Amino acid sequence: SQSIRDALAVNKKVILPLFSAETASILKTWPLEFDGCTVVAISDVVAGASASLLPLNIAVSDAPSVQAMAHATARLIA
Repeated sequence: SQSIRDALAVNKKVILPLFSAETASILKTWPLEFDGCTVVAISDVVAGASASLLPLNIAVSDAPSVQAMAHATARLIA
């Protein structure tokens, strides 16, 4: 929607958790700009796939688990 595009365009504080490379591939087909986002990837493979979104930053979770993803995201918020 236009409101999502507008929010992503002006907000450099959007955190986008990605749990799969497939999700990154799907997002790449959407008409959105992710250059203001920080991606939190569950693994190095997902981080590599998310690079095609051209985010501002990419953080990789310490372990491939929901708990580690939550911790990695919380570090960005705190």
